[in-house]
Amino acid sequence: MTQEEVLKLWEAGRLLGPLDRVVLAASRASADLQSAADWPLGARNRSLAQLHCEAFGGILRGYTRCRCGEHLEFEFDSHIVAASAAATQPSAPELVPVGRWLFRLPTSRDLAIAAEEFELLQNSRTPNNSGKGRVQLHSTDEHLPAGGPVRETLLGIHATEYSNSGTAVGEQAAAQRLLASCCCGSEPAADWTEEDMEIIGERLSQADPLAEILLHFDCPACSASFDESLDLGGFVWAEIENRAKRIFQDVHALASAYGWRESEILALSPARRCAYVEMVQS
Repeated sequence: MTQEEVLKLWEAGRLLGPLDRVVLAASRASADLQSAADWPLGARNRSLAQLHCEAFGGILRGYTRCRCGEHLEFEFDSHIVAASAAATQPSAPELVPVGRWLFRLPTSRDLAIAAEEFELLQNSRTPNNSGKGRVQLHSTDEHLPAGGPVRETLLGIHATEYSNSGTAVGEQAAAQRLLASCCCGSEPAADWTEEDMEIIGERLSQADPLAEILLHFDCPACSASFDESLDLGGFVWAEIENRAKRIFQDVHALASAYGWRESEILALSPARRCAYVEMVQS
């Protein structure tokens, strides 16, 4: 991925919401963005992993926190996902039978519908929240959070950090909405039970194993063991944003020092550009 391509991708996505940015990155800013929104999540995640391998080397380093407060770091090789034969194809027509219902695999478009349902319920319950706990990705640390403010689960719920008791209700309604969107060939249930939803989620997970990437953690402080969902799209976009900012900083430094145009600076190899920047800053 060239420096110019990184800047174009960042520019195309800088004003978009988190989920739209993920779809944009997965589609490599192609003209077929609407089609990419309808890819099964496993295909989308594999495309994101391939992009990360190509542009950033494939190694993800991040952290999460145990409930006891312990800071737990991890390293994940996205080549595992990029090369996986388990990912569904973007055009996969696979339907998953569960009891008397038939489901297609969830897509990013379905996640957007579920997230909207969740957000509407939260807004109705917290009119004076003033934005606290909203879905945002803002970390620019070298080590990024595993889930961060946005944590995408198999059923597509973007769970935000609200402190009010309505969160669980919002998640339940969003999950119901997602299942209704994916239900094909029969009338969706008016109210799936938690047991129904657990069974459906398990079957969808088996059909599209890369839809959710789970990391396992063992806490040395309290001996707790738990799994955390990896926000691969959030990681990839943070890498794109950080790379773009570094390129802009280099362009500004060299343009100010030498009067070069942006196109001339971007034409330099990263190593040569870095050497020039070091001389300017010395």
